[in-house]
Amino acid sequence: MAELLGMPLLIAFLALVSYFIYRVYPAGTMVQFGAFKGGTAQNVGRALFTQYLLPFEVTSVLILIAIIGAIVLAQKELD
Repeated sequence: MAELLGMPLLIAFLALVSYFIYRVYPAGTMVQFGAFKGGTAQNVGRALFTQYLLPFEVTSVLILIAIIGAIVLAQKELD
């Protein structure tokens, strides 16, 4: 019985989470390439840690996972 409820409950949970994410972070404007004219390190850092903080943090976690995976694979080859 639990096997039959697992997938629909997972889909309902993911739908609920995505609904709340869209409510908290409404759709913004589309990215326009070349629109960012600030070229100094201070301007780039300010944009990175204010407007683009969530993508920056997600990318850093993915890179950390990749580094740990590379260490684990290298460790297996040394043994």
